[in-house]
Amino acid sequence: MGAKVVASWAKVSSDEGKEFEGEMLIETPTGDEVSTGLLEFKFEKGKLFHRFVMTIAGIPPMLESGNMTLTSRVRRKRSKTWTVQTIEIPVVVTVHGNAELPRIRRANGRH
Repeated sequence: MGAKVVASWAKVSSDEGKEFEGEMLIETPTGDEVSTGLLEFKFEKGKLFHRFVMTIAGIPPMLESGNMTLTSRVRRKRSKTWTVQTIEIPVVVTVHGNAELPRIRRANGRH
């Protein structure tokens, strides 16, 4: 199963001609993170918005119930300060019958 995450950012007059960096992140309830990496952009002349679209080929495996956090953030190039949009989506993991959740070793060493 796949999904798309879309975030729109509105331009203000002081943004004209400036370069920006953006990033989209997904964090699962267990703390695993997927990122687009830094994306460079400028607001196009005559357009008030810039849109990021993150296509997810498969939802990351979730072994625990909790919140999946989706984050879109932008900053002026070379700035350290991010402007952030975040939404949390509740995730409930259920096990049917005698099935058990698989044990997957994550990059952080946790099971």
